[in-house]
Amino acid sequence: MIRWADVRDDGADGRKELAARRRATAAALDRLEELAGEEWTRDDTIQRMRGLYEYRARRLGARAGEDADDDGDGYEHRFRKYQRIVREVLDAQRGAVVALRNEGTISNEVMHRIERELDLEDERLEI
Repeated sequence: MIRWADVRDDGADGRKELAARRRATAAALDRLEELAGEEWTRDDTIQRMRGLYEYRARRLGARAGEDADDDGDGYEHRFRKYQRIVREVLDAQRGAVVALRNEGTISNEVMHRIERELDLEDERLEI
């Protein structure tokens, strides 16, 4: 409910958490740069991951009061739209899995394993 209402802790813990997320994101980008030169990595994978972490860095910067968005549609607003799209897709997947279970194609156990993975994807959207 608190996440849905977009209530944030603006106290010291909230600032520390934001700083920790920013540092972790910077570390991820640094490591991706190192990995980009490795023979076993794929350029398209590195590029895709770099894009995700660069976007996360901009969002976290915006939360910290930096990096204003030039197009007027703020990072948080755009991210909420992204979350909605992902949740719509996750719901479609859940429906398909339930239908497979209902028709006897998969067991309850298989359905629950897949649902757990979808739930974890949904939970990651809050990061």
